[in-house]
Amino acid sequence: HFYDKFVEEQLNVHYNANLENEFPEFAAIMDEYRDGLLLFDLMEKEIWEKSKTDTLGLKKYYETQINQYQWKNRMDLNLLSSTDLATIKKAHQLLKKGKTTDFIKENLNRKEGAVNIVAKAGVFETDHEALPKNLKLELGISEIIKEGNYYYIATIKSILPAGPKTLEECKGKVINDYQQYLEANWVQELKKEFKIEVNQSVFEKVKKDLKV
Repeated sequence: HFYDKFVEEQLNVHYNANLENEFPEFAAIMDEYRDGLLLFDLMEKEIWEKSKTDTLGLKKYYETQINQYQWKNRMDLNLLSSTDLATIKKAHQLLKKGKTTDFIKENLNRKEGAVNIVAKAGVFETDHEALPKNLKLELGISEIIKEGNYYYIATIKSILPAGPKTLEECKGKVINDYQQYLEANWVQELKKEFKIEVNQSVFEKVKKDLKV
């Protein structure tokens, strides 16, 4: 009994060790799997890891491509919006009296939870989707602007002119672009190093087989 079990285990070991020899399709799948792992390791080393750790290379790439990383005109502002004209008119009056956004929200939003007015604040490019399209690039409190079902008022605190983004402001995009740049260069170098030759007779046979 123990001998039979031993023989069975050894046969299984031998069978598993020779799967690629016994089954050509399995061997092809294993070769493809190994090639995939090798390619992954090479991509990790030559592109993905390099794009994150090669700070000098990243900075040089950013500097040569800086025209691709530009701010449009921007506004540092507070924006109030409401679907109710009476509410936005009250907010407009309070702004002109020097009241803060927090004061306006506290006084115009109902205590039982209904939100009559919504506030946003930050630096936005002039064509940002959160801003009404007819907002003028002027300092101070805007007039009431209607767009769709909403009424808007903006308090523009400062205007920032168009210009290049710093590397820190667009680092994620630069890293992604740098990866693509490294990959393209890597492929070009591989093409120079390894010449590809097509066996025309085999190529024609494959084409013929595919048509069948």
